[in-house]
Amino acid sequence: MRIRPGLSLALHALASLGCSLGNVSVDRCRTDDACASAFGPGSTCDDGYCTAPTECSTTAKCREAFGFGAVCVEGRCATAPAEPRCNLSEPPELAGQFPTTVGDRILVGALLKDTANQNARATAMRHAVMEINGSGGINGKPLGLLVCRNDATNTSSENDETKRLVDYLGGDLGVPLILGPASSSNVTAALSTVLDKKLATTVISPSATAASLTDQPIRFGDGKTTLFWRTCPKDTLQSRVLASEVAKETAGRLVIVYQNDPYGNGIQSAFVGELDSVAPHFKNGIELATFRLDANLDADLAKAADKVKGKDGAPVVFVASDAAHTLKFFDALVKLGVTPPKIFLSDGSRSLVLLADTLSQPVRDLVKLSIGTGPAPFDKTDEGAAADYESFRASMKSLYDVSITSFGFVSHSYDAAYVGAYGLIHAYTRGTGTVAGFDGFDVADGLKRLVGGTPVAVGQNDFKTASNELTGAKSIDVRGISGPLEFDPNRGEAPGPIEIWRANATFDDFEQVSIVKP
Repeated sequence: MRIRPGLSLALHALASLGCSLGNVSVDRCRTDDACASAFGPGSTCDDGYCTAPTECSTTAKCREAFGFGAVCVEGRCATAPAEPRCNLSEPPELAGQFPTTVGDRILVGALLKDTANQNARATAMRHAVMEINGSGGINGKPLGLLVCRNDATNTSSENDETKRLVDYLGGDLGVPLILGPASSSNVTAALSTVLDKKLATTVISPSATAASLTDQPIRFGDGKTTLFWRTCPKDTLQSRVLASEVAKETAGRLVIVYQNDPYGNGIQSAFVGELDSVAPHFKNGIELATFRLDANLDADLAKAADKVKGKDGAPVVFVASDAAHTLKFFDALVKLGVTPPKIFLSDGSRSLVLLADTLSQPVRDLVKLSIGTGPAPFDKTDEGAAADYESFRASMKSLYDVSITSFGFVSHSYDAAYVGAYGLIHAYTRGTGTVAGFDGFDVADGLKRLVGGTPVAVGQNDFKTASNELTGAKSIDVRGISGPLEFDPNRGEAPGPIEIWRANATFDDFEQVSIVKP
């Protein structure tokens, strides 16, 4: 762990407080908390005067003494600054405590956008943390989740903001674990920051599916432990399922529209390769047109719709990570009077915004003729997994009024929080006995123990069993809400079932048409 030169000791605030060490009046110094808040961790009220904050040589020493949020600056322990974008937490009051240290609490971060889809994922993570704390926390220590929002307006600024927030969570606060980000592009930016800054922080994404992330070089330290994990399957199988569905069409042409980022490029490339395999007649007998969505998104979506118009009667494959883009594309088709015979969507379009009451009837008609593919939120053919999913669905609806069937990757987000907690249990057990006495490498080492041991289902019912096994240096075999999590310990990823989905008959939710298992 490193000293953060951009931070200032709480001593620098003395001018605004009208006091200084050694001359604070008796009226001004009444409690240790007031001194710690004014001068830094370890400063106490002694006979009416604030003592100096604790001396330090490394940030690790401050965190071990005072918890997450403590840093070492200029030889004294200080507190990390507050970050306005990190304003959601579990427990709810935690976000309002910064700038401060969080004491005897294990702190983890999350990085998600403030959208309906990603808010549902954040709620699933917070629900998991609440359950974990209700079951005794991490070896008796309470867990805290601080959610940071990346709400930049384009891919370039999103990635820059992601890097800054990852540096804040992993560097300033020193969290050993970050849940998210959601998109493959943002994950790529996050991992580059972890690597460039040498942050000992494990990243677990519930929804970054790009196959290119498999080979992301996120190893340093021992050179063997990967700090990137994901609870969603990569796009290889989804592309195969998508190609199989498209191959059922007999039209003489096909248009593929995809966004230019790791997610869109990965699905498009894999899809075309799989199409050659599952439907060789497409290679020679089908006119294939592609259109890439670049930075000027609105203009590009209009051009893509015009491309579809020029290929009259062609089915369309549309690949985007945000359902808002899907609706803009549909609007552009409607303006041109174009109705493709079939529209195939990827997982990024599976969001409640596609079913909004405010949609025009022509746009609703386009949604109704669309089918989508994506990592399945559960496997309806597995009775045990389906029962766990139904219990989770009911809890999210009754406690938070969130319909998890209306959004993608909600169950994968719940899984990610529990998987991270399992890693934290192992890390705390092998640490120094303090809440900050371990790092992300220890968490990642714990994640390697989630295959081949005692069967455990993600959720509150089996949490104590999982905790006991991991505390005893044993392994567990995890079944998530989204399905079995058979992690490859060297790559940090697990295969999973793919669903084919569509809008239901009443146009108020999505339904699972079928499941394809890996």
